[in-house]
Amino acid sequence: MALIHRCAALRPGQVTTIIASTKHTLRSIARRWEVLDAEISGHEKLLAELTAQIAPDLAKAFAVGPDTAAEMLIVAGDNPERIRSEAAFARLCGVAPIPASSG
Repeated sequence: MALIHRCAALRPGQVTTIIASTKHTLRSIARRWEVLDAEISGHEKLLAELTAQIAPDLAKAFAVGPDTAAEMLIVAGDNPERIRSEAAFARLCGVAPIPASSG
């Protein structure tokens, strides 16, 4: 982060040399990174709030962050009754182990 903030503060001056051009590019990329980082943080906060409202027990579960909780809610959809067991949920998510066969 320190490097990004340092690059964002660069002052390339007149872009007439390779060094000035490089500073200009680094500053542009670093500033864009800072903007995107702030935007991502806002989205993550909103996602955490929404998942905690919809499924508070799921949001409090150990090792289940907002991204995982949201994905599980999306997979379950409006028909959570179709998930009758842990194995059914694993198949729905595409993470069920493939049974070994002799053929």
